[in-house]
Amino acid sequence: MLAVGLALPGGLSAQLGSDQDAARAATDSGLIRPLPEILATVGRKVPGRVVDVQLDKSGKPWTYRIKVLNDQGNVVSVAANAETGQIMTIQGQR
Repeated sequence: MLAVGLALPGGLSAQLGSDQDAARAATDSGLIRPLPEILATVGRKVPGRVVDVQLDKSGKPWTYRIKVLNDQGNVVSVAANAETGQIMTIQGQR
């Protein structure tokens, strides 16, 4: 699910482990967009290295919360609607 050509830290897959099965089932059923698609969208808006991904399914819509380390060394936080793939917010220096 995370193989999108971005370097992700080893701990990231363990952190996503608890959400991975729920995310896979939601993706398979069409409830949410696949993570590689979301990361591609984020990468076009905020180039850099993904350092953290969390799936927030506590509210509506489900939200991917993604942290990107950009080329200037800044951490940029991005919230993306997991259902539509649209970027909701971008916080931090780009």
